[in-house]
Parts: sequence; structure tokens; C-alpha cells
Amino acid sequence: MKNDINFLRFLAVHSSVLPFNGSMADAQMREWPANVVLDHVRDFVAESRRDHRSEISLYVHIPFCQDPCSFCHCARIKLLSQQQLERYLNLLVQEADTWAEPFQGMPFQSLSFGGGTPSILSESQIYNIFSQIHKRFRFLPKAQINFEATPATLTASKVRVLKQAGVTRLTLGIQSMDPIVLQGTGRVQTWAQIDSCVRAIRKNKIPILNIDLMAGLPGQTAVSFLRDLKRILKWQPDILHINPFGSVESVQAYSKHRDISYREMALTRISMIKEARNILLKEGYFTDNGNSYSRVKFAESAQEVSITQKSGSILGLGSSARSRLSGRAIWQAMYGAGAIEKINYRGVVLDGQSRMAEYLIYNLLRADGVSKEVFFSLFGIQLEDVFKCELSILMASKIIVWKRGRFIYNGDWSGLSLFEYFVHTKRFYGERLLMCLRKTFEGAYHPDKDYSYHSEGLPAKIMDDSFTALLSQM
Repeated sequence: MKNDINFLRFLAVHSSVLPFNGSMADAQMREWPANVVLDHVRDFVAESRRDHRSEISLYVHIPFCQDPCSFCHCARIKLLSQQQLERYLNLLVQEADTWAEPFQGMPFQSLSFGGGTPSILSESQIYNIFSQIHKRFRFLPKAQINFEATPATLTASKVRVLKQAGVTRLTLGIQSMDPIVLQGTGRVQTWAQIDSCVRAIRKNKIPILNIDLMAGLPGQTAVSFLRDLKRILKWQPDILHINPFGSVESVQAYSKHRDISYREMALTRISMIKEARNILLKEGYFTDNGNSYSRVKFAESAQEVSITQKSGSILGLGSSARSRLSGRAIWQAMYGAGAIEKINYRGVVLDGQSRMAEYLIYNLLRADGVSKEVFFSLFGIQLEDVFKCELSILMASKIIVWKRGRFIYNGDWSGLSLFEYFVHTKRFYGERLLMCLRKTFEGAYHPDKDYSYHSEGLPAKIMDDSFTALLSQM
């Protein structure tokens, strides 16, 4: 098992980069009674209060959309009626009640509403859900409060309510204004709507405006993408995300464009991203994190920074929202389909090594790499006491190097080099988890099949992971 490099290649091809993320977490989750989740929460809170080290954020998921976009990966459903939305919000408050008592007095670093489309809520619904959340949970005085919106559903009156609710960062998901893309993906929005949203956000002095764009969407051209970008820059967003359209075979948008090869789509995408980077840097934006470009400090999502760079935890409220108590457990609340009546849970227990593995795999690819001191401050153990053998293998293979007092990725950012990184960092998972994954993927993994990078039929996922990693260094 220890030397089964082919199985590690299989994992790199067919599963998430991180040990408990995406499909890999889904494959290991099992139904949990509510009391099991509650036990994990109580233990986590007791430990956090004792050690004064854990960060935790709150995420609220609003899954409804007017018409779900065909390129979206997120858990979302079409809103059929206001009654459906009200039932969901009532159940969300019920779930919040479950966690209010065990988290009583514990400060949350941030609050974020995502979806779906949170801005599909009415003004009164926005006011009420914020009120219910603040009644039940405590936030630090300078906690970042982020709210996601679309141009078609955000109005000036909703922005005023969001300002009153304390929102400090508003994410406007534009994605594309190419008419062909909009028509093909089922998205309806206009430049006039965007202008109205931006004016309302600036008028109400919400501190951070984040705008999301996507590169490489089916039917999108480099000309239309860069035209959108240049027009959006006239509004001077505080932070702008250029998200690569990825894992295309898993979403409806790709199935409509089978005449376009994945390779062609991927090459177009990376050319868009590179040119966007050049434009944004010339406009005075800076980047510390791959696909995000800021013109002011502290504009990034505090929630994402906490989870990826500080091994922070997150409490998720809402159907399909994923909660993560770092080093302890991951679970989801499932509200069911159709008639929303009760909350069910599914989860998986984490161990300390998986938490450290996730931190390493993500941060070794960052420009500043991983320092032993920061690792010890986060986990209370020396890095080489846990991963000495694994680090030695990666160093001997020249996949990582020791430079300026840090371990840093040493590859050339080609697909092959990144593939080798994704393969060998699976060693960080540890034998227990790798054995578990063998059972999870039993039947899908064929030992006689070659899963190396140049083997025939390498899935598009490796190219997606490669581009994501490349973005972190661009």
C-alpha cells in the first residue's frame, strides 16, 4: 500500500485535491443523528475556550435562484413560490436555534451569505434573517459580513437594508455579459441593472465591493471577456475575482457544447486569465491569492482566508451548507427535496492529520509557502514530527524545496509537474485515510490500469486543478 503510486495517481485523477473536500468528503459521509453533531460541537467549543486558538466563521446558505445558471456547481434550486422560501427560512431559524446554545458567547470572526442567490430575498426577509442570526450568535466588533447578490435581484432598497444590517462586503456575481453566454446559460441581466447596483452600493457606503467574473465559459470569447472586464473596471471594484470555468463535464453548460474540445476551451480560458492579470496589474490591483485582485487591503473574503490559511472552522446553516470543525468533523444539514419539513444530518469524523494535510496541500502552492513556525502555531506540533518522511520524498523528487526558511512548491506549473504534485501530496493523507479511500473507491480503481499523466483518457479534472494551482502563483 505504501508504495502503490498508481493508486495515488488514481486519487489525483478522480477525486478532490484535499482529503475531505468535494466528492471525497461526499463519499465518506454517513447519516448522523443530531445528537452526534451536537456532541462534536460541544467538544469543539470546550476545547476552543480552553486553548483560545480556534477561529470560527458563520455561513448561511440560501439555495434558491430565479433560474439556476447552467454553469453553476453550487447547491441551488429554482424558486417556485414565496411559500417555499418562507418554509425554508423558518427551518433555517430552527437550525440556528440548535446551535445557539452550544455556541453561546463564542465570537464568530465573520458572517457570509451565499447561494444560490441570497439577494432573491425580499427586504423584509433580509431584515428578519439578519435579526434572527444576530439574536443567536455573537460576532467580533470588526467581523466581516459578506452578502452575495446578482444584478437581476439586487435593488437599491435591498442595499439600504443590507447596510442597516451591517454588511461590510457585497459580492456582485456578474460572471459574463456576453449575449451568447447569457442566452446559453439561462442568465438574465443588463448593464443598466449592474450600474444601478453599483451606484446603490457606493451611495450606501458599503466598504467593500467584490465583483465576480468567469473566464472560459462555453461560447465566451477572449474579446467579449476582456470587453466586460474593461467596462467593469470603470466602476473601480475594491476586489475582483476572475474564476476559471472548471470541471466542465459536471455541469449542464458543457454538455451543450460537445463540439468544443476540452483542450480548446482550457487554452482559451488560460489566455483570458493571463491577459486579465496584465490589465488588472496595470490598473493598480495586486494579488496574493491566485484569482482575486484587490486595490485595497483586507478586501478578500475573511472566511476563505481563515479556512485556507489559518485552518479555521466554519458553522454552516441551511440545506447542503457544509460545516467544518477543524480537526474534528465535517457535516451537512439536509432539508430534503420538495416539501421542506425536517433537518437530517450527514457527516464524517476528521483526524488531526487530515487537518494538517489540507493546510499543507493548499499552502505549499502559495507564493510564501509553509513555514515551520506558522505550522507549529496552528497545530501545536512540529511539522517534521508528523510529515518528515513525506516531506523527504517530495524534496528528493524536487517537487518542493526549502527556500527562505519555508517549504515551497518547486514545479514549473505545467500540467505534468502539477499532476506529480497532486499525486505525491496524497501521501500527507496518512495510511488510515488512504486505506479508507481504497474501500470507498473499490470497484472504481483498477490496479492494472495506468493512471499516469500521459495515459489515454486523462480526465479534464487534472487540467482544472492545474489551472487553479497556476492561478495561485500568477
